[in-house]
Amino acid sequence: MVRAGVLKLDLEPRWDFDRRPTELVRVDTYRAAARAVVEADLPATGPDGYLATLAKLGVEVRKEPAPIQGMASRAMWEEVGHLYGEDPEEDWSHAPPTSTTDPLLRLRRQGHDNCPTCVRPLPSFTMFSYWSDLDLAEAKRRDRRKAALGG
Repeated sequence: MVRAGVLKLDLEPRWDFDRRPTELVRVDTYRAAARAVVEADLPATGPDGYLATLAKLGVEVRKEPAPIQGMASRAMWEEVGHLYGEDPEEDWSHAPPTSTTDPLLRLRRQGHDNCPTCVRPLPSFTMFSYWSDLDLAEAKRRDRRKAALGG
């Protein structure tokens, strides 16, 4: 449990969220806790401010096993990033920008295994397909989030 003044964040999951894996339930618990901090309308500074509360929550995240740490940190950031000037519509996918992907794909389609200029190996067609799937999934996620926020 993380405590910040009158706000108590219970980090023990109470639901199984439709029988999802425990790790995802833990991530959702951190997301919900971060959302509670944002919605609590706390002052920015001070021992009970949202900055201190989020820092305490971050300490709790770092106590989690490695896979949960990364996912929970990202989930928390998606909930509170706007407090730090982040654009909630920012693309979080790990796909390289299109300006990089297109020339690489063109070289691969020409039959090259390595870049003729720098001799580095080119990504496989499977990797290009994976990046395309990430782009599509990210676009769908953005659309769902925008619709949920009334936009």
